[in-house]
Amino acid sequence: MDTKISNLINEGVKILEGSGVGNARFEATLLLGFTLKWQKHTMLMNMQEELLQTEAKRFFELIELRRTGYPLQYITETQDFMGLELNVNPCVLIPRYDTEVLVESILKKDLPPGTIAVDVGTGSGAIAVSLAKFRPAWDIYAIDISERAIEVAENNCNRHKVSITFLQGDLLEPLENIQLKPNLIVSNPPYIPSGEVETLMKEVQFEPGLALNGGQDGLDVYRRLIPQAYSILTKDGYIALEIGYDQSASVSSICTKEGFRDIEIIKDYQQHDRVVIGIK
Repeated sequence: MDTKISNLINEGVKILEGSGVGNARFEATLLLGFTLKWQKHTMLMNMQEELLQTEAKRFFELIELRRTGYPLQYITETQDFMGLELNVNPCVLIPRYDTEVLVESILKKDLPPGTIAVDVGTGSGAIAVSLAKFRPAWDIYAIDISERAIEVAENNCNRHKVSITFLQGDLLEPLENIQLKPNLIVSNPPYIPSGEVETLMKEVQFEPGLALNGGQDGLDVYRRLIPQAYSILTKDGYIALEIGYDQSASVSSICTKEGFRDIEIIKDYQQHDRVVIGIK
């Protein structure tokens, strides 16, 4: 086997392109760097170097794994979010850039120090860790029903040296035991209609169904979470929710029905409705 770095990358590109992976050269280069534990600039400076057969073998094992559709982020166990490198694995949804719109929308509210914020369905902790990083004077809580997801989120919390209280349970039920009255409840809940989950791109099929499947019309969790949020928020408290691109009217209607006012709909970078914010 030819183990020159440049040739290995070219062969990896061919395999990935043949399986329909977009940006195949970027991914092949990244996977070889991950195999060698090299930064990109080190790779570029050593393109003619010959690698060990064991290193080349490991590289092609990762290429084959990626060829199946297994997400790149799960292979490298990292995803960038709000400028923070987060650990991810198949126990948690891979944070998307669309969710940065949710975080940015909250930060723009410029809520005061001492704000009590609760992230419901925290997953990797992307939202909670970002809020704790950019608003260190807030009191951040993060809830997830999955113990393994909480382990990932706690790891990201420690990695970025922020303070977050983690609670395991279903939606806002864990707060009932500690009688907490938050000023902000934020969530990126599962919102894909059940019938559409299997039609999503193959990479998404490797992500946890619990974090994707929102029931028949994608709104099941909103119908449960929004009333809970209204009952527990302080007066003038905020609810901030990520939504599917075609769900703004439905989610806004649920918020209004439960008593939320001043409903705001915020678009993502593709100009799709992505966030609904309401005030109690």
